[in-house]
Amino acid sequence: MGYFKLETPVEVTPYPFDFHSHFNGILPLENKVKWKGDGLTVGGITIGKEDDLSILGLLGGKSDNNESIKSAHYKLFNMVLKFFIRHLVDEKSIFSISGMNDYQRGECAAENLYIACSILQHVSGNAICHDVNHDMDKPCVYLKTHKLLENDLLKSDTAYHVVAYFNKKLFAANKYTPFDDAYWVRGSVIDNKDYTDKFNLMSLCYMYASGVRYAQIAVSKNSVKKIDSLIQGLQREYKYTGYKLLAQSPAVYSNKEKFEGELNSILELFKSSVDKPKNLVGIDLLSTENKTGLYKEFFDFLSKEDTLSVFNNHVGPSEKPSKKAIMHIHCGEGGGNSENNRSLCGYYLCNAVHPDMREFSSALADYTIKYYRKNVARTKERKRERDHLKKKDRDYLEVTTLFDELFQWNNLVIDGLQLHRFDINSLVSRALVAYNGKTNIIHFCDTLEIDDDKRYYDKLCKGKTPFSFRIGHAYYNRNYLSARFPALYYDTNLGSNFITGASGIFDSTQLYKLNSGLRKLDGHIDTNLIEEVLDSVAHIGRDRLNAKQRLEIVKLMSENTVTPDTLSSIIGNIDAESIKASIKDFLGRCLSEPLKNKDMPHEMKFQILCSILSVALNWCSYLLGADGQGVEHSDTQAEAVRMTFMLAYGMCDGLELISAEWFNNIAELILNVSCAYWKETIGTGNMISPEQSVYKVDRFQGFKARNSVVLVKASRIKKE
Repeated sequence: MGYFKLETPVEVTPYPFDFHSHFNGILPLENKVKWKGDGLTVGGITIGKEDDLSILGLLGGKSDNNESIKSAHYKLFNMVLKFFIRHLVDEKSIFSISGMNDYQRGECAAENLYIACSILQHVSGNAICHDVNHDMDKPCVYLKTHKLLENDLLKSDTAYHVVAYFNKKLFAANKYTPFDDAYWVRGSVIDNKDYTDKFNLMSLCYMYASGVRYAQIAVSKNSVKKIDSLIQGLQREYKYTGYKLLAQSPAVYSNKEKFEGELNSILELFKSSVDKPKNLVGIDLLSTENKTGLYKEFFDFLSKEDTLSVFNNHVGPSEKPSKKAIMHIHCGEGGGNSENNRSLCGYYLCNAVHPDMREFSSALADYTIKYYRKNVARTKERKRERDHLKKKDRDYLEVTTLFDELFQWNNLVIDGLQLHRFDINSLVSRALVAYNGKTNIIHFCDTLEIDDDKRYYDKLCKGKTPFSFRIGHAYYNRNYLSARFPALYYDTNLGSNFITGASGIFDSTQLYKLNSGLRKLDGHIDTNLIEEVLDSVAHIGRDRLNAKQRLEIVKLMSENTVTPDTLSSIIGNIDAESIKASIKDFLGRCLSEPLKNKDMPHEMKFQILCSILSVALNWCSYLLGADGQGVEHSDTQAEAVRMTFMLAYGMCDGLELISAEWFNNIAELILNVSCAYWKETIGTGNMISPEQSVYKVDRFQGFKARNSVVLVKASRIKKE
């Protein structure tokens, strides 16, 4: 316990992996990452040198040209309008009174669009009409906004700021919009035949340019061959591009018949054929986790002789796609959207005694304009506070806090019914996330234990099995799961968990904003939150060790025989030799700090050794992923920095100065374990780190105690 700080700034060892990726969520809406290589052409699609690798870049936007960015924003918003108009015309509306007992995918995003149209018509000078022309579930309001755009009547700075703000709220998850709604909106681009192929190639190029060289990417079964072809083209140009595919199925939370049908369809992709995908290595079970999964049905499918035969033929030595078939299961994340935690409209239609869409639309439009005006009026005051706190990472505009104004600071009430909007930080969301995440992961555990003739765990996860199981998220009960089933692996994606609400650690919007150091690696962090997150994904300290392990450390200290070999023997059996070697290397690097100080009290030395060993014991938690960089505001190299400084916090007992070497020892462990896992399961021999950029940590300091604070300052730097 006590004050500590990083002795000197440190460039963190680059992390070139992404173990948790969703293809349609990779490409960000906007950023300054450009394609630095020569022009790339694959399958007739070209990415030009210096092209912006973003959705706005796809539409011609250049981050160093404001006018082109504006044009791309308008074009994109118009595409969303046309996408939703087609939805209203061709399909049953999301906002159907008869179908609102359950959350409808896309309903929060659709409500965002309606709110945007109301504001844009207001700023263009058009009065809100309380008739069919402004009904939320009819095309008129969206067609009217589309015409305003087409006729260049929304070109003012105010209108542009509204368009850009809502594009950000539509194409990425945020505090008030579930991540799956952002995927739904992305269909406006992905399903547009003029952009589909380039979107796909640009997504892969973005991963490469941001430093990811090895990834396991979930894609729909119908897209596997198309994406595989693009990857092969990229690999011909860039040799060290280890992008592998997992065929995804969201039907694990549906019904048995649909799920089994999807699994059988996916299995066909793995069977020998002339056009068999070369980079397909496994299956990904995903969806919003607000139910329990059909895990018994999945394990029964994998246990069938035909399935085992297909996968035994698919995996093997270097000429095969991988050494193991990866079974990636999203579990222990939790989902917070429900029939009473959703859009304002969904909540109204589900709970009003006599729901009337005209009445709701009129009330929401009036409410929106009232609090949009209030937000504009308070812009100067809030900007002053933001500037005073030196938070100038982006401009403070009249729309900056609009969603907080609409969905948190005020309430829409219709006929005495107070409406509630989905909010990742609300008590309801956090309770649902924890309940769903914990219930499902215990259900998964119990299913692994089912024993007809032999436990599923023993049949599928141990011995000469063609499978390697990795649990995505496992934010809840991971320590229990890893102790009970040591053959399982995990991937960690904390940045994603923060924006989706899966971690449940922020009990208010204010606490969410206050802890920018944890979310953005730039600012302060409550130490209580660091400890809570560590306890969930990588518990550290003497109580991570059992009594026997602690006694072994005491014995080694008394005999003066503390070495990497003797300490690693305490960990127990690890099947993979390369992972064993990574852990031993880490122990050797870290031991120099406590052992070289002859004056260090034995109690303090014991505490540090326990912390070092507990970090090594958590090795299976150091496979990191972004979970969709563009949708979830994430980045795997940022994930590596975040995990490194959290582990450093857990290990720093008694150390006033943390050396750059000590800090990077942890980063090297994370990298080496990931390399070892990849070699054990996929089999790639040449592992390289990205050349383009690394993260530099300028400051990491704080007081290690409950109810204290840590300051982190880290940023990506270019390596020329």
